[in-house]
Amino acid sequence: MRDNMKINEVIMKLLISQPFYGNLAVAVAAEESTAVKEIVTTYFPAPVFHYNRTWFEELDANKAQGRIIHELLHLTLMHPLRREGRDRLLWETACDMAVNEYIPEELLMDSAVTADRVAKEMRSDLPGRKSAEFYYDLLLNLQDGISFFEQDNKIHLRFGSGVEMTVNEQAEEGDLASDVAVKAMKSMMFNILADSLEDGDFDQELSLQYDDIYREYHVDWRNIFKRFLIGRGRIDSRKSYKRESRRHDGFPGNKRSIGLKCLLAIDESGSIQDGQIVEFYDEIIGINRITSAEIFVTEFDVSCTRPVPMERYKMQPKRVKNGGTDFRPVFEMADRMKIELLVIFTDGKGAVPASINQRVLWVLSKGGKKPCEYGYAVELK
Repeated sequence: MRDNMKINEVIMKLLISQPFYGNLAVAVAAEESTAVKEIVTTYFPAPVFHYNRTWFEELDANKAQGRIIHELLHLTLMHPLRREGRDRLLWETACDMAVNEYIPEELLMDSAVTADRVAKEMRSDLPGRKSAEFYYDLLLNLQDGISFFEQDNKIHLRFGSGVEMTVNEQAEEGDLASDVAVKAMKSMMFNILADSLEDGDFDQELSLQYDDIYREYHVDWRNIFKRFLIGRGRIDSRKSYKRESRRHDGFPGNKRSIGLKCLLAIDESGSIQDGQIVEFYDEIIGINRITSAEIFVTEFDVSCTRPVPMERYKMQPKRVKNGGTDFRPVFEMADRMKIELLVIFTDGKGAVPASINQRVLWVLSKGGKKPCEYGYAVELK
C-alpha cells in the first residue's frame, strides 16, 4: 500500500527529519491550482508553491518529499534569475542536474535528469555537485547526442539508447523581473536561509554556491556561530511536540540537550589582529553562557597548543605561535578529543586535510579565503 501524503504532512515530516529543508518549506506559501499539472514555484512578490493537489497526493511519501526539496533548491539557488540569455531548454536541464545532485536517489522521480544518468547514457565522466552554469557549459558540448523537446509542460531529453529523462519547467517570470524585485527576493531568501540554519543540519557542499549567490549580504559570524552551537548537532537537537516552534504556529519546536562539545582553534600565525581576537573571545564567553556548550580552545600555527576549557583560557601577553599555518593538526586534535564541531579563526592560508570528520565553521579575517570546499565560511568584519 502506498504511503500518500498531503503537502502539509510532507512539510511536517521534513521539519522533523530534514529541518533545514523543513524550515525553508514552511516559509513558502502553498496554493492549490488546477492550472498546473504538477508543481510550479513563483518568486514574486514572495515565493509560492502552486501545486495540483490530485497529482501531489498520488505521489508516495518519498517522491513527495523529494519534489518539495527539488523546488526549494531551485528557489534558494535563484535558478530562474540566473539564466542571463542562455538557451532556456539547456539552462533548465542544467538547473535540474544541479539540484538533483543534492537529493537522495530514492526521493527522485524515476525520469529525473542527474549527472550520473546523463554520464551513463553519454558514456562519459561527469562530475557531481556542480553549479547550473557548469552543467550548462557541459551540455553545450554534449547536446549533439541528446534530443530536446517540450511536451506537457516538461522538457524531455531523449538519448540514442531510447532512454528518456524529463525536466520540470520553471516559471519564466525571472526574465521580466526588475533589479529592485530581484534584490528584494534575494534579501528575503537570505534571511530565510539564515533562519533555517538555526534548526537544520545544513549540507556543507551547498555553501560555496550560496556564498556566491548571496555574497553582497553581510553575514554576522557571531549569529552563525550561535547557530552552530545551538542547533547544528543531530544528537543535541531534536523536534518535540512538547515544545512548539517559536517561528511556525502548530509545528514542533526544538528540544535541546546539554553536552555539545566544540573545539575553537585560533590561528596564531601572525595574520590575525589582536583587537579581533579580543572581540572574538568576548562573544564566545557570552555564547557559552547561553548554550552550556563545552568549548575548548587551542592556538596553532603548524602545531597546536594543549586544549584548555574556555572558562580557563587566558590570552597571553605575547603570541605563543608565529609560524606558518597548517590546519591538519587541528583536525587531528578534534579527532583525538572526539569532537564533531570545529570553529577555526583564521585568514584561510594553510594546508588542509583531504577529508574530515567534523562540521566546520571558518571565521575568516577581512579578505581571508576559505581554504577548501568543506565547511561553512563567514568573514569577520
